[in-house]
Amino acid sequence: MSVIIKNVDTVSHTYNGQVIAASSQYTIQSQAEQMAFAASDILLAHISSGLAVINNGTADISGISTQISYLLGGSVGVTSLPEALPFAQPTYRTKRSAVASVSTCAINTSQAIDFQLTAERYVSGGKILVENAEFGDYVTASVYDLDSLIPSPYRAALCEAWPVVGEYIVKEFIDPLTQSVEVNTYPLNAKLTAGLYLRVTYFAINAGSTRNIAVNYYLTKKL
Repeated sequence: MSVIIKNVDTVSHTYNGQVIAASSQYTIQSQAEQMAFAASDILLAHISSGLAVINNGTADISGISTQISYLLGGSVGVTSLPEALPFAQPTYRTKRSAVASVSTCAINTSQAIDFQLTAERYVSGGKILVENAEFGDYVTASVYDLDSLIPSPYRAALCEAWPVVGEYIVKEFIDPLTQSVEVNTYPLNAKLTAGLYLRVTYFAINAGSTRNIAVNYYLTKKL
């Protein structure tokens, strides 16, 4: 038995890091991959809206709930039950990362700092490090669709104000003593699709000298 995802839309979509071109299909190769696809909120939303269809290898499965149930519970070449999970086996793994290089922000200006997610990740915050910060400097942070990954018909439903998908810091002041600000959204982990950007924007007041800024991100992946 196999599971096939058919993209019946006229534009391509990305699920679990796999780009499925318009009017094409993708065959899931393993049960682990199947469960990874089943965790994709965008895929489930597209199934519900009729933009993606689950096929059992012979025919399209009818009914939204039946398709989702098949994707979540169907098997791909499984001939026996897997061994029970060992005690305390982790389901998530730390994948911390940072912006590629230090950015600069001149006085009385703002600077956007972008970090692209090359794979699906859960984000729980990060730490912004600054050199030459002045009292009154502040930052904002958001998930940003810089490359127009989200198709235009779905932007209103999926985004706060496209190209801003979601705003996580409306405004937070930099501590001039520690020259940093930590963003910790634990226990909330936001699951983000590959291709989206984490954007931090730094606002420098009209005082001092040019700021040097680096950003570390607290990322995890689901195993």
